[in-house]
Amino acid sequence: MSYTNQPDSTDIRIENGLIRFDGYTLYKQRAEEARDYLMTLDVSPENEQECKRTVATARKISDQLNQEKIRIKKAVLAPYMAFEDQVKEIIGIITEGENVARDKLKAIDEQRREEKKEEIRKIWNSRCQSFECGQYLTLEHFLTDQHLNKTVPISDVEKEMVQFLVDKSADIHYLSQKPLRDEYIEEYARCLNALKAMETVDRRHETIKAHSSEPYMVIRITGKADVVLAKQLLKDVNYRIMEDN
Repeated sequence: MSYTNQPDSTDIRIENGLIRFDGYTLYKQRAEEARDYLMTLDVSPENEQECKRTVATARKISDQLNQEKIRIKKAVLAPYMAFEDQVKEIIGIITEGENVARDKLKAIDEQRREEKKEEIRKIWNSRCQSFECGQYLTLEHFLTDQHLNKTVPISDVEKEMVQFLVDKSADIHYLSQKPLRDEYIEEYARCLNALKAMETVDRRHETIKAHSSEPYMVIRITGKADVVLAKQLLKDVNYRIMEDN
């Protein structure tokens, strides 16, 4: 089986923006014939070379048609690609201006948030002295990003702050009645949860007891430099150190 007519630019062309494939029916018929022939071909050592030539000829037609498809696609898309480049250029110019404007708006918002934060800090400083938790907690324990939103009135923030001070003072007053009050309150300042603070401290002491039946003392040291120094000093006097990360 042989194929003599190969696709060329006259078989597939563009007219008035439309793609015309006049040889579609003919090529489809030949493709079906080639498929049927190849599927029924009895391949043997004797006709191996003929089979390879037939497959190569059929593949050549497919490759040429595919090349024509790529050529037509580029031709059809050329005006669009030019238009797309123009649009991208215009959008890029607008984006430059938008980015500058956004940076300026962001700076204004950040300044507004800082000013509001300082206003809230003044309220905190005047309020916290009247509550027990004010000895242990700072504004940062209370303040959230939401409080700094311009849509949240200062009056609402102050109401929430007072409730916070009341609730946390009640927790700290409760913890201050316990034997390990200092450790409980210190841990509470980290998590703002009385039950969790007590569990953490109790677990720490249980761990120490499990490792030694001798009297012990819990000393908490913060800061990398201070921790290194403390370790060296305690090591020199033969004190056993149990770290709590």
